[in-house]
Amino acid sequence: QQLIQRVVIRLFVDGAWLHKFWSCHRLSDRCFAIQGRQFHLCARCTGLAVGIPCSLLLLPMYRWLFPVFCVCALTLSADGLTQLMRWRESNNALRFATGLGTAATFAPSMLALIQALR
Repeated sequence: QQLIQRVVIRLFVDGAWLHKFWSCHRLSDRCFAIQGRQFHLCARCTGLAVGIPCSLLLLPMYRWLFPVFCVCALTLSADGLTQLMRWRESNNALRFATGLGTAATFAPSMLALIQALR
C-alpha cells in the first residue's frame, strides 16, 4: 500500500510533466488529494489518464468491448453535461469511474471498429 501511495504521489502530485502535457481545469473541489496535496488533474482526467494504459491491456478483448465503450462514453457525457447544465452535482468517484471506463475501452473499441470496416 505504501508503494502504491508513493507511485500515485510521484505520478499525479509531483509529476509536473502531467500538468504540462494534459490541459485540465484543476478545480480543487474536483481533484483528488493525497497527504494534503492536490493532484495535477481533476478526478475525471485522472480516470482518463489511468484508463489509457489499461486500454492496452484490454486490446485482446476488443471484439466485445465496443458496446461497453458506448455505455461508458454516454455515461461520461451525461455526467459531464448534466453537471455543466447545473441540473445536478457529480462527485469525484463518479467522475473518476466514467473517465476510467471510457479510456480503458476506447482503444479496443477503435480496433473493433477498424476490423468491422474492413
